[in-house]
Amino acid sequence: MPVTAKKTPLAKKQIPTLLGLGILIVSLIAGVLLFGDGTGVFAPRATPETTPKNVTISNLTDKSFTVSFNTDEATSGFIKYGEKESSLKSQASDDRDQLSGSVGENRLHHITVRSLIPNTTYFYTIGTGSSAKFDNNGAPFTVRTLPAPSGDSPINKTIYGTVITESGAPAEGSIVYVRGDNMGEMSSLVKSSGSWAIALANARNSDGSNFAQLTDDTILNIIIQGTDPAKSSIFSIPVKEAQPVPELTLGNVPPVQTTEQTDTSGTDSNTPGGLTDLLDEIASEEEASEGGISENETITTDENSEQKTLDLSEVVEEDRPTVNSTPLIKGTVAPGVAVTIEVNSETQITQTLIADEDGNFSLDLASLGQELEPGEHSVTYTYTDPTTGESVTKTQVFLVEDTSSQLALADTNDETTSFGSGDPFPVEATPTPTPVSVLDTTRSAVVSTEEGSFQAGSVENTIILIVGGIFFIFAGVWSWWLAHEVRED
Repeated sequence: MPVTAKKTPLAKKQIPTLLGLGILIVSLIAGVLLFGDGTGVFAPRATPETTPKNVTISNLTDKSFTVSFNTDEATSGFIKYGEKESSLKSQASDDRDQLSGSVGENRLHHITVRSLIPNTTYFYTIGTGSSAKFDNNGAPFTVRTLPAPSGDSPINKTIYGTVITESGAPAEGSIVYVRGDNMGEMSSLVKSSGSWAIALANARNSDGSNFAQLTDDTILNIIIQGTDPAKSSIFSIPVKEAQPVPELTLGNVPPVQTTEQTDTSGTDSNTPGGLTDLLDEIASEEEASEGGISENETITTDENSEQKTLDLSEVVEEDRPTVNSTPLIKGTVAPGVAVTIEVNSETQITQTLIADEDGNFSLDLASLGQELEPGEHSVTYTYTDPTTGESVTKTQVFLVEDTSSQLALADTNDETTSFGSGDPFPVEATPTPTPVSVLDTTRSAVVSTEEGSFQAGSVENTIILIVGGIFFIFAGVWSWWLAHEVRED
């Protein structure tokens, strides 16, 4: 009697395969929901050491603003921003990273967002090296650019100085904050040489409607915050005596004589970081405050105010040539080649030139009416090689001395660094014998959170992440085994 093979329904054969595929699809969806884009339940979180603190807005203009903050450990920092709350597609990195072209790790972070639209609200979130997103209790932070100013700034001066640590090394990575009566807060990084500079021509008044009305006698309140939160210097100085500010050691104040006293009434007397003790120490150590220009600082004069030339065909990448505030930038390429020159400064300068019959090109900043502030800058020039057709881009870093006051800092081979205006250092209004007026450090630009700091992740989430990963691996292996068995049948 012939044996008839009993056929298994197709649906039953496909059940294990369909079940395996179903598990894979569920696992994929769960992975996206739980781990995707850094917002899921088990997404990696920043540790307390990399959580932003003292978030501050400074250097607010019609086209830019700066966000500064500190972290307990060195990490990278960045800003995601956009004109719509639901679309933060633009990103800005730390000012030092923008200059060097590489990502660095710092404890004080200074991030400037440029090329914005005047009188426009922008939304932004903060990120650190952990790629975690920090916002204002679930919603992005907001900042509104100022209206375009009318007329010219009443003052075209740059204040600058040098800061060193107690060991005598440059206080690189510190941040200088400057405030004045009816003046928006400004900030600058202390560079690798210990120098810093802030162009007062960019100062805006408190409501942002126009340029700040500053004169040589205007008293400026200055805070220099070190990478260690316990180290800072707070003092007041008139504009005319801040070109330069005498060299100071972080934690002390310079020997500056002022005739006006900033009102510090109503400030918090609980001074973290020992600043109250610091002020008492300053009063008893006047001998340490004598002198003006540091012994390590070279005073030079530019009697003929001659324009200095930056020849891009002669300098090398490791050099930091020093020029005046209106240098002549020149170089050599193939004849008739179009060269685009970009000067990276507080004001971005971009010009396209055509090389002459000898291949020479030059950009005269003086003829353009442009002036660079003291400190470190970079110039990038780009052209297309006519023989290879390839685009060539080269960058040169250079230093600008201050010729307006006939004084120049000797070593200004700098990098940039910064903090924020959420100042945790209020000063007790206790009169001291020191001639330096003490700054009222109450800040108005601090971005607040519900508990004053951001919430970090926990160890439990990390354990769940590991267990979940193992589960997904076993689920994938099992579904593969089921599919293999189906193929064998």
